[in-house]
Amino acid sequence: MSHAISVTNHPALAPENVTLKREMISTRAMAMMGVGAVCGVVAIIMGTAMGMQKQAIMGYLVGTMICMGLSLGGLFWTLVFMMFDSGWTAMIKRPFENLANMLPFAFGLFLVFYFIEFLSGGIVCSFRVESYTTGDALFEHKSAYFSVAFVLARLVIYAMIWGWLLMKVVRPSFEQDRTGDKWITAKQRFHASYGLLLFGFSVAFFSFDWLKAVADYRFFSTMWGVYFFAGCAFSSVAFVTFALTRIKSLGLLKQGAASDEHFHDLAKLMFAFTVFWAYIAYSQYFLIWYSNIPEETSFFLFRKQSWPVLTATLVIGHFLVPWYILLWRPVRRNMNVLALVAIYMLLMHVLDIYWILRPAVDQGLDAEIAYGGMHIITDIVSILAPLGLYVGWYIMNQMAARPVVALHDPRIGEALAHKNYV
Repeated sequence: MSHAISVTNHPALAPENVTLKREMISTRAMAMMGVGAVCGVVAIIMGTAMGMQKQAIMGYLVGTMICMGLSLGGLFWTLVFMMFDSGWTAMIKRPFENLANMLPFAFGLFLVFYFIEFLSGGIVCSFRVESYTTGDALFEHKSAYFSVAFVLARLVIYAMIWGWLLMKVVRPSFEQDRTGDKWITAKQRFHASYGLLLFGFSVAFFSFDWLKAVADYRFFSTMWGVYFFAGCAFSSVAFVTFALTRIKSLGLLKQGAASDEHFHDLAKLMFAFTVFWAYIAYSQYFLIWYSNIPEETSFFLFRKQSWPVLTATLVIGHFLVPWYILLWRPVRRNMNVLALVAIYMLLMHVLDIYWILRPAVDQGLDAEIAYGGMHIITDIVSILAPLGLYVGWYIMNQMAARPVVALHDPRIGEALAHKNYV
C-alpha cells in the first residue's frame, strides 16, 4: 500500500498526541456510570413501589437497544472501512472499533432484560404477554418461532456471529498496535468480505425479535431490518464524531490527526445516513399505507393517534433539521458545531427507539392512565440507566485502554495527507 507521506516519527502519532491518560477522563467516566447506577436504582423503586413495572422494564429495553445499536453500528463501519480499503479512515477508525468492542458489554445489558422478561413469564413482550391467552390464529402460526427455546437459540447464534467478527476483524487492529504487522490488515479485509453478509442477516433477525416482535408480533415489515440498521449506522457515526471532538478538546489529535478533513468526511456520513434513514422510514410507511393490511397499519395508526407530537417530531427532527444543517460546507468543517449536531442526532435516535417500543405498553389504556403521574420520569431514568453505564464503560475501558489512533495501520500515511475537495 502506498503512503502519501512518511509516517516515521510523525508528530501526529506521538504517544502524547494519541493516548488518553486515565486521570484525564476518569471523572467523566465515573460520573456517567454513577448516573447510570442511580437511575437504575430509581427505576427499580418506581417500577416496584409505584406500580410502573412495565414502563420501567420497557424503558430499560429502549436504553439497551440504543447501546446495542451503537456497538452494532461500530462493527458495521469497521467492516466497511476494511472491505473498501478506504485510506482516510485509518485515522478515525479506532473509535468505531472501540464501539464494536463494547458489544459484549451491551449484550450483557440486554441479557438482563432477557432474563427479567422470560423468567417472569412475560411482562412487556407482545408475543409473551398475549400469546397464551388470546387464542390468536396469527400467533399460533408463529408460535414455533417465538418459543423460548428457539428465541434463546437465536440469541446464541447472534452472539457467536458477532463474537467471531470481533475476534477476526476488530481486535486484530489492537494487536497490530503492539506488533506492527502490516499483514494483519489484509487478513481483516478477508474476514470483512463474508462478515458483512453475516452482519446483515444477524442484525436483521435481531431487530425482528427485539424491536418489531416486542412492540407488536402481528406487525409485518420486510424493511424492518434495514430500518434498524440505518439507525445503528446513523447513531454510531454521530457518537464517534462527538467522541472525537471531546478528545480534541483535551488537547490531543493535533498535527493532522483527526483534522477538519476527517471531520468533514464524518459529517458527510452523518448526512448520508440522515437521508438513508428517512428514505427507509418513508418507504416502509408508504408501502404499509398503500397495502392497507390491518396487522401492519395498526402499528402506525396507534402511534399517530396516541403519540402525535412524538411522531411529528421524528418526521421533522430526525430528517429535515439535520439534513438542512449538514448541507452547509462550513458546518461540516466546524468541530464545535458538529459536536452539537451529533448530540442532537443521538437524541433523535433515542426518540426513534422510544417511539418504536414505548407505545406498546400503553395500548388498550386511555390517555390519562398512559400519560399521567410519574410515567415520563420512569421512562427517562430507566432509559438513562443502561446508557449511563455503557458510556461510562466506553470512556474508561475503551478510550483509555489503547491509543485513539490505529498507529500501525499501513494506510496511516494516506490518512494523514487526506484532503476534501467537495
